[in-house]
Amino acid sequence: MFGAHVQAQDYVGLVYSEHDIQLSAPVVGLVQRLLVQPGDRVSSGQALVELEDSVQRIEVKRRAHVFQDNSEYVASVERLELASKLWKISQEVSAATQSISEEELLKLQLEISGAAGKVAQLKAQKKREQIELESAQAEVALRTLRAPFAGVVTDVLFDPGEWARLGEVVLKVADLSHVELRLNVPPAFSARLKKGDKLAGVFESSKSTVTGVVKYVSPVVDAASGLVDVRVRYPNPNGEIRPGLKGTVRAVKSASAG
Repeated sequence: MFGAHVQAQDYVGLVYSEHDIQLSAPVVGLVQRLLVQPGDRVSSGQALVELEDSVQRIEVKRRAHVFQDNSEYVASVERLELASKLWKISQEVSAATQSISEEELLKLQLEISGAAGKVAQLKAQKKREQIELESAQAEVALRTLRAPFAGVVTDVLFDPGEWARLGEVVLKVADLSHVELRLNVPPAFSARLKKGDKLAGVFESSKSTVTGVVKYVSPVVDAASGLVDVRVRYPNPNGEIRPGLKGTVRAVKSASAG
């Protein structure tokens, strides 16, 4: 009489946050304000740290004043319009009475050409001034570090008044809405898995079984260990599954017995 019994094998891996980044200073500057502390939940785009920016803000005001001053451009446009009207009137008078010489008409044409050139020059200048203003505004924006995604602040490495050099890590942010369980499993088990498969897991920091989705199965076997790298993505809306702890998945198979 032959029957079947179930064999189970547990595979243990380590939990990682799905996104865990280090925010570094994009410019050299003095840390002016810390707007968050470790453990704070932040939304995408939220301001986290402000570097001293008084000089850059003054430059923005100066550039804005230059860009908004249209007096010379307005005067040049009016001059062009008046010159064009005078040219038209002179043409009509010359055609009717022959009292205006060709030389005078040429001078009026030259004046119109010069006025039109001045207007074009000032219009191009305004475009350059706008670009310079936007560049100054971008310099100010660089001095505020913002969250690239919704998550939790895991560490703050500077205090107000400290000098941050270019590229220095100022704080760390992790997205804990999903976590990744990284496992090293035998080839026989990995051969049964493919991307998109559902896989239940149990975690040290969570009391319930959580169903995740396989996101990666390595196509190669590690030569040293003989195991295959497998990564499973699990939802973590309440933050119960903590990165750094262990998680376990169970492989179940049937075996015949006599």
